[in-house]
Amino acid sequence: MILLPFKNLRESNVEAEVLICDGAPKGAFPNSLSGRFTDALKTCARIKIIDSKLSWVMETMLVGRVMSDMVLLPIDDVLIVNDLFLSFLLVLYCKGLLNSYMSFVKKMVVIFLT
Repeated sequence: MILLPFKNLRESNVEAEVLICDGAPKGAFPNSLSGRFTDALKTCARIKIIDSKLSWVMETMLVGRVMSDMVLLPIDDVLIVNDLFLSFLLVLYCKGLLNSYMSFVKKMVVIFLT
């Protein structure tokens, strides 16, 4: 979750908007316990938190994200870093399994870079 830059600062109706990304679909955790895995959600939601008529605006991203960090860049863009993939690589490395999964890792890197 990240608070986007304020808009209309010199007017009486300042805009403040929050962006929320990530997650798994409802029931993903119980399903995973029985070996049924689902993809992460590919949606991000925005809401103007000062608006009198609150409503969510949904956006679809290229890939699903779980446990991501968002950084607001000085040019008002949001950089989303997908931590779960990096954590997965670190676990493989620490267990000495990185070479065994290298073909999978290469495919994932291609997906994230496109």
